[in-house]
Amino acid sequence: MDFPLRLERYFFPVQQVEANPKYDPQAVQKHGTTMDFKISPLIGRADAYGAELNLSSDPASENPSYTFNLTAFAVLRVEESTPEPQRSTMAGQIGVQMLVGVARERLAELTARGPWPTVMLDVVPLVPAGADTSQSDKSINKDSPE
Repeated sequence: MDFPLRLERYFFPVQQVEANPKYDPQAVQKHGTTMDFKISPLIGRADAYGAELNLSSDPASENPSYTFNLTAFAVLRVEESTPEPQRSTMAGQIGVQMLVGVARERLAELTARGPWPTVMLDVVPLVPAGADTSQSDKSINKDSPE
């Protein structure tokens, strides 16, 4: 049996990376990443959801090598035979995982030829430690360490 969710396409409407000319490779580097994820049904398509992930460097970071703002958008197709609320839950839970992966690779690619080492997005916890995961939330808004 095929899995009822398909990644139809993804793209990056926002891609901004700036090398920090004041970055000191010898100094301590404290930085973080701010993440926001949204999922919503696509208008005019009963079988599709739009997923959007926004990642940006935390403005409170100390000595960051790069600052960045990256938005990834995906169209996810869910089999119409899948009942609600499983459709939106599945699109949200799996959509955020897919987009974090593609954003991680894109950020590494964008910084690979810069003056400082490549930025590799670290593990992004999708739920706070100790949170009750028995109920799914369609929107994840949190800060995570980079």
